[in-house]
Amino acid sequence: MKELMTVGSFLNFGVESAKKNWLKFFGMIIFAIIVMIITGFIASKLGDTVGGVLMMIVMILISFGFIKNTINLTRDEPIDFKAFFNSNPMTMINFLIAMMISSIMITIGLILLIIPGFIIAYMLILVPYLIIDKNMGVMEAISESMKLTKGYKMDIFAGHFIVMIIIQVISMFIITLPFTIPMLLFVQIYPYLVLTGQVGAAGQPKADTEPEVVAESEPDVKTIPEQEPKQDQE
Repeated sequence: MKELMTVGSFLNFGVESAKKNWLKFFGMIIFAIIVMIITGFIASKLGDTVGGVLMMIVMILISFGFIKNTINLTRDEPIDFKAFFNSNPMTMINFLIAMMISSIMITIGLILLIIPGFIIAYMLILVPYLIIDKNMGVMEAISESMKLTKGYKMDIFAGHFIVMIIIQVISMFIITLPFTIPMLLFVQIYPYLVLTGQVGAAGQPKADTEPEVVAESEPDVKTIPEQEPKQDQE
């Protein structure tokens, strides 16, 4: 059964998640800025080559931390600042290799024709999340992303594109960065959560649908009295 992801569901999930977590995101942003300032100071003392490598590693670690904690927040888990620094080295390597392969494939698609490039980009859009959250290998993550996004690429593109336009228009009139930054990250990660069954397509956490299971069991109890008329007939 195909999950129906609409622009409204993208917007709803992004807004509701950002409303609940914007202050936590603000703390992560301040933390990341402080780390980058300290790293930049250290890198300036190490020379261009070594310093550049250090900056790249720290930026990757910060990206890991934001992705991991964004997923954690959708599960109502607290922010784990250790996630910014305790990433598995193999996961980092898989992430870098996967990003390189994805970039090459997308570039080839854009060279051939623009549309194939976009198709490939959205075909592989779940790869970083699968590697970081599910600890998948490179080819496994690429294969799984291609399988999960089959039939959904246009839905994901429309959701991302229209929400981006809405945010850009709003930002022209009011300062919304403390809210729109987390909103954008939640909107970006929304398809991954839906297609891996962690969030409903309507933008609601999967846990919200669990009470329905309890309601379904109640009618079974009411079927017991139906056996009593049989005894009267005897």
